[in-house]
Amino acid sequence: MRNADYLLISDFFSDGTSLSLSIAKELRGKIFLIASEHISFIRRLIDEYELAGRVILFATRPWEEGIYIINLLNLNDISIAVSKILEKDSGIFIFTIIPELLMIHGLEKTYMFLHNTITKIRAVNGCTLAVINSHTVTKKEEKILQKLFSNTIFVKRRGEKREIHLEYPAEIKHEISFEGLKVDSKEIMKILEKI
Repeated sequence: MRNADYLLISDFFSDGTSLSLSIAKELRGKIFLIASEHISFIRRLIDEYELAGRVILFATRPWEEGIYIINLLNLNDISIAVSKILEKDSGIFIFTIIPELLMIHGLEKTYMFLHNTITKIRAVNGCTLAVINSHTVTKKEEKILQKLFSNTIFVKRRGEKREIHLEYPAEIKHEISFEGLKVDSKEIMKILEKI
């Protein structure tokens, strides 16, 4: 799964963020989480997946010490932060800031930023996971963003269960269960490893 990139589209934003951390946990390397969610939510997920010490967090506000601050108004700021990491390290990059970038910068600039960033991450054999909520982006934005990624994972809620849909190479449907915010991605990883 190295040198791969996935766009996770969920009905509920927390489902996509949780699934991305669950997938990242199964991979080797540091996890660079570039997030817009509140720190209490992020800390809860990090605790749920026992990822303390493995996640390096970039946030839009200085919630607490040890968090790197990014400026959503400046795409160069985010790009420089990613480039500095890639000079020294590779790993798993999780972006949950895409809806905010679309609102601030529009589709064209966000697309170019993501294209350049994903290309840099691929070049060092890293992995990119990006999360959007199906209710925060238009269908046009969703379809265009999908073209940047090697695969798209859809997460849909069906009562207490969640259904996962992968589009490539053929549509695969798989039901998973969440316990609170936590999801067991072992079955999903088996599918992803075959792709």
